[in-house]
Amino acid sequence: MHLNLVLVWVSTVILSLIILSSCGISVLAISHFGIYNNDSTPYGRSYSQWIEKWWTWWAGIPNDKHPAKDYSDSERCSIMQDGPVWFLPDILPGTVNLNYHCNVPVGKSVLIPISTTVCDKGFNPKMTDVQLRICADNINTPVVMSPLKGMMVTVDGSKVNLTGLLSKTSFFNITYPDPIVDIWDPPPEGIQPGTYKGTATGYFLFLHDLSPGKHEIGISVRDMIKGQTTPDPLRSAVFDLLVQ
Repeated sequence: MHLNLVLVWVSTVILSLIILSSCGISVLAISHFGIYNNDSTPYGRSYSQWIEKWWTWWAGIPNDKHPAKDYSDSERCSIMQDGPVWFLPDILPGTVNLNYHCNVPVGKSVLIPISTTVCDKGFNPKMTDVQLRICADNINTPVVMSPLKGMMVTVDGSKVNLTGLLSKTSFFNITYPDPIVDIWDPPPEGIQPGTYKGTATGYFLFLHDLSPGKHEIGISVRDMIKGQTTPDPLRSAVFDLLVQ
């Protein structure tokens, strides 16, 4: 199926008043960005293919360099980053009020997970393709955050409409390093380093054309899985990006 590129432009005006004392002139600083929808093809790849690339990045980073092993180390934000899209880390279960700093090269788009799952044969080699799809296609998190459940995302103070951002990947290969990064919840039992067939689903935020300067992405999530009656505990973070 041919996927047409759809650009959803979001303009956010930040009324940051800069006083030029030398001449008494007030200047307004403007922040702008765009959001790719899930039927777009950024840089010649489908939206879902970029999610595949995010998952292979996230699972393939060694323990001693993984951002989730030390969120306070801003240098880890650049680990294994190449190409036109800059990946940001997931918020691990139990993490609340995380403040993550990252320098992003100007001209890069940014991809960040909101509520997502992956299933692969490394966790259970006997799973059929149908079982893999059912296992991964289980996100039921509401797109509107309430005090009890759901998810909310803001960029530079503006709330993002998450409708239309759910995506399901095709099958792809996911590679676990040796040793496997110990960030999974629950921890995988019996999984070995190697490459496995998998598939993923979830909500991601895909920003493009970020203006140079500072940007703030706020995320609050209480994940819900299909068949689950009680949402998971809150996960929340503020990602402070410096585009330069």
